Amino acid sequence: MRRSGGRIARPLDRSEAWSCLAANLLALPGLGSVAAGRRAGYAQMALALVGFGLTLLWVGGLAWRWAKFGEPPRMGGRRFWAGLGGIAAFAAAWAWALGTSLELLRQSREQRPNASAATDPKRPNPPPVL
Repeated sequence: MRRSGGRIARPLDRSEAWSCLAANLLALPGLGSVAAGRRAGYAQMALALVGFGLTLLWVGGLAWRWAKFGEPPRMGGRRFWAGLGGIAAFAAAWAWALGTSLELLRQSREQRPNASAATDPKRPNPPPVL
């Protein structure tokens, strides 16, 4: 097992892996990775938030200039490139989180399907997989 952030990252079952994938891809890249005990999730979140901030700065500048001058601003300049860099940073964080999520799903598939039910006294035996 991997050691992550002072605790041992336990293997996830299939539903937990899918939940982590949903958190990574639909909420915030890296959130599901952190929930799964992966330290890389912190870097994924930081990259996504920096990318979002740069993109927000660019869009805010566009809206402000459009409101002030009454016409759409020209493309180019520092804010334009910062905005494109922000979009690229967010896309990279999202792709990295996707890769981590797919790895979590692969690892959950490699586990025995009934291993969690046999060790958890609160769960009854699951129905057979057809």
